[in-house]
Amino acid sequence: VAEEPLESIKTLVLGPLSSLRRMGNVIELTIPLTFTGLAITMMFKTHRFNLSAEGSFYLGSMVAVMVALYAPFGPFMNVIVGLLAGALAGGLLGVIPALINYKFGASEIVISLMGNYIVAFFVQYLLDYVVRDIDSYTIQSYPLPEGTSLMQLIPGARIHIGIFIALAAVVVSYLVLYRTKWGYMLRMTGMNEKFAKYSGVKVMTVIILTQFIGAAIAGLGGAVEMFGIYTTFQFAASPGYGWDGIIVASLASLNPAFVPLAALFIAYIRVGASILNRTTSVPSEIMVFVQAII
Repeated sequence: VAEEPLESIKTLVLGPLSSLRRMGNVIELTIPLTFTGLAITMMFKTHRFNLSAEGSFYLGSMVAVMVALYAPFGPFMNVIVGLLAGALAGGLLGVIPALINYKFGASEIVISLMGNYIVAFFVQYLLDYVVRDIDSYTIQSYPLPEGTSLMQLIPGARIHIGIFIALAAVVVSYLVLYRTKWGYMLRMTGMNEKFAKYSGVKVMTVIILTQFIGAAIAGLGGAVEMFGIYTTFQFAASPGYGWDGIIVASLASLNPAFVPLAALFIAYIRVGASILNRTTSVPSEIMVFVQAII
């Protein structure tokens, strides 16, 4: 229990606004949460609860690192290729549960959950035996080549141009969902699969393609996070942004337009909780209960 409860509440609510660095931390965390929240939104929109965003994000970040380290195109092109490769790897991972569900009727929830563990071990294998810097005292990859990064926007804060990539993904997803014929078919499939099928919609094609697009967004998010924040691959375990994406998508009511706001909200309270933990006697775990209540 905090000795000064009102002061603790003030720290939680206003702490993230107290310095440029702390505000930067909020935006920094908002970026990956926007990607995974948008990924979950797209995949859940077809009423298929594919949870591959967690593995896709993790795999996308590793693929981006491998491209940066071994592709021969030069720093700028390696970033572009790394982002695309991360998205492709994530998308292919997301398609697997959809295909198994279509072919064998197995639950995509179970398949995607199991797949996330397989991906986690696979990424750790790549880190330990393919890209690991054996001269480092910590478990990390070789440093990314000079210039292989996304441009920083504000000195002193790790806000990078990945925020514009995330917002562009949000805008495109919204326009596709609500302004195109294919988006209408997608939403119809999610609301009533049988009706969509009898209306002439190729339901499984729509579902599989949507799972690919959603997981690709998560994979792109992993690559953006890698190039935007880090100089080496340091994830000893998946950062968990895919699971956080479920919270974000739920708060956004599966509407892409609201995903950035939901991501910003979650990022804000988490940064506030971290500040609260460092400056008062209140543990940061208290925010787990707050998130559960929300």
